[in-house]
Amino acid sequence: MYYQGNQTMDDYLDSFLILTLDARYMDSWTLVVKFHCGRKLNIQSQITTMPFGRPTDTDPEAWYLAV
Repeated sequence: MYYQGNQTMDDYLDSFLILTLDARYMDSWTLVVKFHCGRKLNIQSQITTMPFGRPTDTDPEAWYLAV
């Protein structure tokens, strides 16, 4: 698992995308789950508890827009 650690969200996203391209991950749902699980807990909580504008769980592509 790849974690955000002390990286900014932009740096984490860039690094994550490079790693997934190198690993040749193709399944959108797997990418979303791995990305979401690797983010800082406070960011996960903020997105998960948004009263509106939260990405839908059924659209993996929507989660890329949430970062």
